[in-house]
Amino acid sequence: MLGSDLWPNPLTDREAGYWMMVGLNGTGQLSREGVDRMYHIGFANASAGGIAKTLQDFSPLGSLTQSAAGGALPGRDYAATLFCDTLRREYGANYGKRPPKIRNPESPSTLEIFQYHTAFADVIGRARAYLLVPGDRKFDDPSMISLDRKEIGRLIGPSDLVSVRCGPLSHIAMVYSVDRQAGTVGFVDGLFEYWQPTHNNCITQFDLAQFKHGGYLARVALNDLVPMIQGVITLRDRAPGRRGAASTNDYVTVDSFQQSEFFQFFNLHELIEEPVGAQSIIRYMTGGFQQHVYLSVRADSRRRIEEAVLILNRPWLGARDRLNPMANDIAKSFLGAFAPAASAQSVAAIARAIWQRDAAPAGDAAAALSVLRGDRQRSSIELPSGTLTFENVLDSPPSPFFGRL
Repeated sequence: MLGSDLWPNPLTDREAGYWMMVGLNGTGQLSREGVDRMYHIGFANASAGGIAKTLQDFSPLGSLTQSAAGGALPGRDYAATLFCDTLRREYGANYGKRPPKIRNPESPSTLEIFQYHTAFADVIGRARAYLLVPGDRKFDDPSMISLDRKEIGRLIGPSDLVSVRCGPLSHIAMVYSVDRQAGTVGFVDGLFEYWQPTHNNCITQFDLAQFKHGGYLARVALNDLVPMIQGVITLRDRAPGRRGAASTNDYVTVDSFQQSEFFQFFNLHELIEEPVGAQSIIRYMTGGFQQHVYLSVRADSRRRIEEAVLILNRPWLGARDRLNPMANDIAKSFLGAFAPAASAQSVAAIARAIWQRDAAPAGDAAAALSVLRGDRQRSSIELPSGTLTFENVLDSPPSPFFGRL
């Protein structure tokens, strides 16, 4: 958004943050950590606690999406919502302007289009494609889900691709908007003639609405659309929400962490969950100081946390006798939230020294504080349930120091 502050009507911080995050989803060039860093900056622009309001104001999806189909169909977190906005915007911006480079002799099937979106979402890594099919057929692929036709109609939303058929005529188009109160669906569709009642005897209500990128939105009645549906391709979270094992002396679970005082007090929310083999990496965002605080956990298939990482921006954290009290509070609370019961007593002494900024700590607390203050590169402390590591790492590029706990 370079130079946007010089426009005749400059973007607000929230607008700039939103469009920066939308732009991030159009590329697979950045590492997951790089995207995580940029998301934090974008969220910081949108202001603490303002992310939901930002999506409500600027995203046609309006807000985050809840899971459905008894949990088989995941909801959408921030990353998946913004990825949908990216695809819909790209589709809309090129509506009627970019002809295909290659024209195949036959049109692709709904399954082939679904496979394409699956592959593309996997490369970018922000969402996962699901195919909703009317009926009760059972599929081996968990991303293909059979549902009642009316339930599919209830779930249709912006960015979904809807495959329809009326007699011998089949078609697929992207949903741009759904007006539940008026009972209409708007499509970004260069072949809007398909929806005209003069061409399609399944349609009784049709009109064209001016589209801001040029051309028109084809608008039809939802009641006409639902009986025609052959399948709906929808983008959702990569990992569905699920409950796992209970916390034990040796483990803290994702579920217990998300119910902790640390999680609530610092207004944490999940940014994205990325499956990595049988494990998953979950990245979180704090309610404030998003450009300075980075938190992620690695959990096993039973949602037991095997590693928790907190990264603090060194200029914000401070050094030696000028440590930021808020950073101290986050570091101390992080240790308390993730220490399993078997290690709680050992970790409590270190957390207490960090919070009190002990001038003359002893033992493990001394080693930990020396790293936190910037006097020492690294310290690892063996605990009954694992290892606690404090480390100063050089981030390149750019090159501020970060403290990693």
